[in-house]
Amino acid sequence: MSARSVSFTGARANKPRISTMPSFVCNPKDFWMGLLYLVVGGAGLFYGRDYVIGSAANMGPGFFPFYISCLLLIFAVISFVRSVTTTGEAVGPIAWKAIALITGGVLAFGFLIERAGLAMTMPLLLVLGALASDRFSLEWRTALGVIAFTLACAALFTYGLGLPIPILGSWFR
Repeated sequence: MSARSVSFTGARANKPRISTMPSFVCNPKDFWMGLLYLVVGGAGLFYGRDYVIGSAANMGPGFFPFYISCLLLIFAVISFVRSVTTTGEAVGPIAWKAIALITGGVLAFGFLIERAGLAMTMPLLLVLGALASDRFSLEWRTALGVIAFTLACAALFTYGLGLPIPILGSWFR
């Protein structure tokens, strides 16, 4: 075992903790971030391979996914290079509550937008996203902000851009 792979901590000095990081990785956060970029960028390229890319003047349905996936792969390379050239701290605990709330909010938005409409779905998404923070508190200013943001989204997306997003969904018709 190399000196990098074993660390001793305080009262548990008699029990070595073995690191799962390769010895050449100096910055675990950048390493894991690079791996995440690599997986998401690779998945985007894989699942979007059958879409027509088009050109900048005439974008096809695969234009945005292709270029975003390529950017993620570039970020992956940068993160991997940083993980072996800079020193950084280990990854801390994962915020599972925040991940679950934000992912659940996005999934709920996708499921409810046609059924409940923007007026009901947007506040749900905003509150679920805000609950992911430990500093969130529901008060009158928060409620006013949610209402104002929902109205702004309705005005921008439905009326300004003309997107076919229902203000009130099929459940309210």
